[in-house]
Amino acid sequence: MSLNQSSLNSRYIVYALIASIAYLLPTAYFLLGNGNTKIWLPYLGNFLFFISIVVAIAFFNVEAHQHANMKSLLYTGLRTTIIAAIFCAIVAFILAAIKYGYFEEKTNEAIEAAQSTVTNSAFNNNNQAGVMVIINALIVNFIMGILGSLIGSSVNKRNQTTVKGKELI
Repeated sequence: MSLNQSSLNSRYIVYALIASIAYLLPTAYFLLGNGNTKIWLPYLGNFLFFISIVVAIAFFNVEAHQHANMKSLLYTGLRTTIIAAIFCAIVAFILAAIKYGYFEEKTNEAIEAAQSTVTNSAFNNNNQAGVMVIINALIVNFIMGILGSLIGSSVNKRNQTTVKGKELI
């Protein structure tokens, strides 16, 4: 089976959507839930994102009949990471905007009421949770994706040989 460029592009997008969904499910539950008490959920999403990138590289290597080189495996992981991290950041921003009303016009009474209420000790009403999730979706997922790309490409590469053709142990 030959992997042509259009087939590869569709695979990157599918892999990125799977990684994005793996991140966004726990993060959406955190953002749209009752409160900010389950702060560990976005980090669970980052771990699932990492695992999704490693699995995407493994699937790519299987589709290439175990003959993908290190460069193509790494490129697959990096391209999938970039697409997925940008998609995650956009969706996380939309979810945070829905939850915290970033685009709603606030009256003086609403601002005073928000400042006078006591909220969770982890975050105050300055919408720090939403900003944290948006930054987490972009930066932490990007870092986890790069780590997953490096680990996935080095683990999934079979029969590594030297320049002279000797197999590395």
